[in-house]
Amino acid sequence: MNIGTWTITNSKGEILSPPDQTALDLGATGLNEILQNVRIIVNTRIGSVMLDRKFGLDYSFLDAPMNKAQLIIVQQMCLGLTQFEPRVTFTGIRFSPNIVNPGEMDVMLAVHIDQSELVLPST
Repeated sequence: MNIGTWTITNSKGEILSPPDQTALDLGATGLNEILQNVRIIVNTRIGSVMLDRKFGLDYSFLDAPMNKAQLIIVQQMCLGLTQFEPRVTFTGIRFSPNIVNPGEMDVMLAVHIDQSELVLPST
């Protein structure tokens, strides 16, 4: 199974990060930083980051049947987000067939973001 697009939503289904948002913002802060981190985690294959070979997700789902691939993706989301972006809690995931490219699935990832992380500490 291949992934067509990743969309990040909140638990109410409101889109936080559209699938076409791919630009890297080195100065991102607050919500933008957190969403960018989530996008990077889900789009990075384990072993591809030189200085942190454990960073990212296990992409063994690529050659798996759809039902098995979906289970692997759910497991990897839980593990990856917990380990690499503790300000985010994985709350759900929805898969839908990609209409343009048969054999690909579009993924809507639902997360809860700890709001206390979005407030700058007072000086």
